[in-house]
Amino acid sequence: MPNNRLVRISQQSGSDLTRQKIREWLVKFAELHRKNGAPYPLTPVMTQLWIDILGDLDPKVLDAACLKVAEQGCRREFPIPADIRAQIDSAQQINNEKDWEYVLDYIREWVHQDIHFSCAPELPPDVAHAAKAAGGLQFLRACSHEELGWRKKIFIEELTRLRKTGDLAGFLTGGELNKLLKQAVQPGKQVPQLESDEPQQAVEETAPLK
Repeated sequence: MPNNRLVRISQQSGSDLTRQKIREWLVKFAELHRKNGAPYPLTPVMTQLWIDILGDLDPKVLDAACLKVAEQGCRREFPIPADIRAQIDSAQQINNEKDWEYVLDYIREWVHQDIHFSCAPELPPDVAHAAKAAGGLQFLRACSHEELGWRKKIFIEELTRLRKTGDLAGFLTGGELNKLLKQAVQPGKQVPQLESDEPQQAVEETAPLK
């Protein structure tokens, strides 16, 4: 789909910087994991493997994950890309839990069966989509505590999938997607434009009510 292709273009805009960051961190890890008094030996094959496995990451995300690995240490002779991914997955799980709590707070504040608040803030697109996948704001407002536990699982699974794949274009309008592209591309690069830049439609048919 054209929209998905544009999202992938925006994700790739930071790939050169990501590759540079990977090389820099490999040198730092080599110093931290010295072998026989010298920096750990790096090979072209090792470097390329790290780039192949981690090259899709945002440079800032990569930096933060590598810093965590450096701070916490590694039981291996030398870190592997999976150690970096594990840090990202852990941080993402914490963020997803916070986003779920944010949705519950949003529902308590803004969602009601009989009252519509035009001043209600919009949920972030990925959070709104995950909430809809979990049943929608009105359903989450009314469901039991036990059912809410199952809906949380659906919400987090969908939010994790979206953030891992970057598959946002399926429910973003032209204006939203262009905004993401402008934020993602490096300064000075031309931003691909969509043909349509229509106003955003409501993320939730029945939300937000109170």
